[in-house]
Amino acid sequence: MASAASKLNVGAGRVDREKHVFVVCTGQHCLKAGSGELLSDLKHECRHTSAEVRVGASGCLGHCQLAPAIMEDGRMMGVVSRRRLQLELSRLGLSSERRNLNRH
Repeated sequence: MASAASKLNVGAGRVDREKHVFVVCTGQHCLKAGSGELLSDLKHECRHTSAEVRVGASGCLGHCQLAPAIMEDGRMMGVVSRRRLQLELSRLGLSSERRNLNRH
């Protein structure tokens, strides 16, 4: 049986467009920095994709200096803006063109 890393093509340096997991930090620092909006944007964007995407929230992930922080497929992303999130979703093939997350 293949490992989880090879199923997601992480080890091969490729992006699997079918399975992704996002965990948004909802600790105090991240919420103040806008993680609530990022969580909402992720849920909305990923609802319109055919890929298997899981979006969840977690209490403090322990990276307050990187607020707002998101774990994407096991990789920590820090200081995530709505623009950066949109670019990342586009890179993964998960962005819908119906909504512009750069509205502010």
